[in-house]
Amino acid sequence: MVGQVLVGNMWSLLVCSALPEELLSDNAFLCIATLVAPFACAVAVWLIGNIGAEKEGGFKWALIGRLILIGGCMLVVNRQQSKERRFPKPTLL
Repeated sequence: MVGQVLVGNMWSLLVCSALPEELLSDNAFLCIATLVAPFACAVAVWLIGNIGAEKEGGFKWALIGRLILIGGCMLVVNRQQSKERRFPKPTLL
């Protein structure tokens, strides 16, 4: 299980580093990387899970799991950023 996660993350980094940053604008690069990286991670997890005679599951479940993980991480980051943006209460003199 840990090997699947590590290899999945490495494949995501490999695919994102293969995208040409010079040819794409910042917004296009982030959009493409956001779409391609979870797919690469799901492919790696699915391939490692299906090594041998037994079939562990379909590709659909690997992709769904990765997208759920990304959604949870985005919620945590957004919540942390909203805490940092709050202004302190003014003190009364």
